[in-house]
Amino acid sequence: EFIIESGSFDIDEYKEKIGKLGDSMVVAQTRKKTKTHIHTNHPGQALEIAGSLGDLNNIKIENMEIQHSHVLVKEEELNKVDIRGVVKEVVPEEPKLLFNEKNIENNVAIYAVVDNKNIADLFLKDGASATLIGGQTKNPSVSDIEEGLKKIKAKTIYILPNNKNIILAAQQLQKMLGEKIHIVPSVNPMEGLAAAMAFMDNIGIEENLNEMSKRVQQIKTGMITAAVRDSLIGDIVIHKGDYMGITKDHQVFTEKDFNKCFRKLLESLIDEDTGVVTVYYGKDMSKDECGRELAAVEKIYSDIEFEMYDGGQPLYPMFI
Repeated sequence: EFIIESGSFDIDEYKEKIGKLGDSMVVAQTRKKTKTHIHTNHPGQALEIAGSLGDLNNIKIENMEIQHSHVLVKEEELNKVDIRGVVKEVVPEEPKLLFNEKNIENNVAIYAVVDNKNIADLFLKDGASATLIGGQTKNPSVSDIEEGLKKIKAKTIYILPNNKNIILAAQQLQKMLGEKIHIVPSVNPMEGLAAAMAFMDNIGIEENLNEMSKRVQQIKTGMITAAVRDSLIGDIVIHKGDYMGITKDHQVFTEKDFNKCFRKLLESLIDEDTGVVTVYYGKDMSKDECGRELAAVEKIYSDIEFEMYDGGQPLYPMFI
């Protein structure tokens, strides 16, 4: 849900574009403002469309599936028991900050926003001074991000949002805190990790910002997930349970077999300049399973180095 600080654009054309991204859409427009409510699996795309029409305000993003599970918990709490009849205390998960102050060099720090501890640890190993692990919705608020910034003992801080929605929050903080904050616009953890490794402590702020942002643009990324319902993306028919390979530029490959999906995704990402492919396996894939998948494709791409890490990410068996 969000408000566009403009009411001068064609509302029907806007509704047609935004409506393709989800359902339960409600749009209300006045001469100066347009309010939108929509249920979507692609909030970043909805905000991009809206942001092209005017400044955004009152942005509210909630995970409806998590909300539903919270409602079930609350209903159980009314009776003070869980489904087994045992009294159970429910403690909400809050955003967590992890630090590695040894990575602060010359009063400069890298601050990454992530969705789980495995990815956070990888950032801390690759040069980040602090990571914020999201809470219940995995999208921490502006105040959560600001709280972390206050605890970082550095005069210059590069923020790696690793999510389109977090970029908007970081931009709000930049307006509030000024020259202390510099945003590297990473939209996923793979881009963020590449940017963190591109940081050099012996060059200036703007040069580092340019190098890190350039690295974000240079790398190719993709991810694999399983479809939760039947759907249609362009001319591609997707059935519930199919594996979907998705690239950063929104190419989609769908297969019932995971290995075929993985190979198709790799074919779209690898070119003559590719030297290394890094795979982060998710919560629902074991190290051995990932190893077998890589062993199979290493025979096809014998001149490329493959490496894997435990990303621990939910819903996506692989980040690439």
